[in-house]
Amino acid sequence: MWIAKVIACWFVLCGYFLIGSAVSRWLDLPLSGAICGMLLLLFSQFCSRKLANWILLPAQPVLQNMTLFFIPAVLGVVAYTGMINKAWLALVMAIVVSTIICLGLCGLATQYLLASRKGRNNDGT
Repeated sequence: MWIAKVIACWFVLCGYFLIGSAVSRWLDLPLSGAICGMLLLLFSQFCSRKLANWILLPAQPVLQNMTLFFIPAVLGVVAYTGMINKAWLALVMAIVVSTIICLGLCGLATQYLLASRKGRNNDGT
């Protein structure tokens, strides 16, 4: 039964990827189909708690082995060391600025979610 749930979950995730790819091409967005699909999945999970709980169990093995997804990035760094040596300052600046922006946005989102949760708890819901 668990295998059937995992397979169904993977089909749903592939469906979100395909829909995201179609939306990205149709709207001529500068985002990849995978990013659009992940955003659609995120919004769907906000709208339906059932979907978030349904995807959680089959996603656990992938999340537990997340470090495997960094192997292509490390190989890319090794393959392009010449280019990195030429543009190291721009790369460092891009990494620092994007990290600061990401941390700031995550902090704001966390504050918003905690405040909304606190508001729901005070309402008795």
